[in-house]
Amino acid sequence: MDDPRYNIIPDGEGAYRYRYRPNNRRTIDEIKNGEIFFPSRTQLNDPFDFFPSMVSVIDDPYYLRKWMLRDLKGPKKQRQKVVQDQLGLKKRLIEIINREKEKVFDEVGIASFSERPVNLMLWSHYANWHQGICLQFNWRLDRELFDPLIKVKYCETMPRLTYNPAFKDGNKITEALTTKSNVWERENEWRVIKPKKGLYKFNRECLTAIFLGLKCSEEYKAKVIEATEVYPDIRVYYSLPHNTEFGMRFGLT
Repeated sequence: MDDPRYNIIPDGEGAYRYRYRPNNRRTIDEIKNGEIFFPSRTQLNDPFDFFPSMVSVIDDPYYLRKWMLRDLKGPKKQRQKVVQDQLGLKKRLIEIINREKEKVFDEVGIASFSERPVNLMLWSHYANWHQGICLQFNWRLDRELFDPLIKVKYCETMPRLTYNPAFKDGNKITEALTTKSNVWERENEWRVIKPKKGLYKFNRECLTAIFLGLKCSEEYKAKVIEATEVYPDIRVYYSLPHNTEFGMRFGLT
C-alpha cells in the first residue's frame, strides 16, 4: 500500500499554479529574493509565441481617423487636415501602426505556470530532466502580481485577429499573447503578462511549497532548503516514482 505521506497536495479549488524551474543559480536567486523572471517572446522556446502576423491592423479609414485625432493637438480644422493628408498615405500609416504593435510584442514580459506538479513532460522540458524543482504558488495571496492570470488557448490553426488602434483594443493583443498551437496543449499552461520583461517581486506568502525533482541532487536540495529559510511556512517535498503508474509521489523533507 502506498504511504499516505506521498499524496498529492490538493489543488485548493484552483488556488495553486505551478512553475517548473531548472537546477541553476537563477532559480535559487529567484527564491531567495522573492522574484519571478518574465522573459520576452524572443526568449521563449516556441518561435510562434506572440507571432506578430497573428494580429492585423484594421484598415478602415473611419477608425484610422479616430485613432489619429485622439492624440493630435491644435484647432479642429487643422487636426482634420493633418488626418486627411495622412489618410492619403494609408499604407504607410498601417506600416507605422504595425511597427508599434511589434514593439509592444517585443517588450511584453510573460511568466508561465501549469495546473499540477506531476506533469512528467514539464519536468523534463523545464526542470532539466527532473534535476530541477517545481514551485507551488497560491495566486490568490498575491493578486497584484498574478493579474492577469490567463489560461492559454490551444488551436489547430493560427487565428487571425484584427486590432483596432482607435479603441486601444488590448483584448486582441492579450488573445494573441495567450494563444498557442495545440501541439503544446499537454502543458496546461496559464500565463501572467506584464508590460515589460524583467524581474518582478512576489509576496513571499504566495510561495507555499517546493517540489524536488526525481533526479535533484543532494547538493542542489541543500541550496533550495537554505534559500527557503526566509519563508517560515513553506513546505519542501522530495519525490519518488510511482510504483504502479507513470507518475510521481511526494513526501515532506
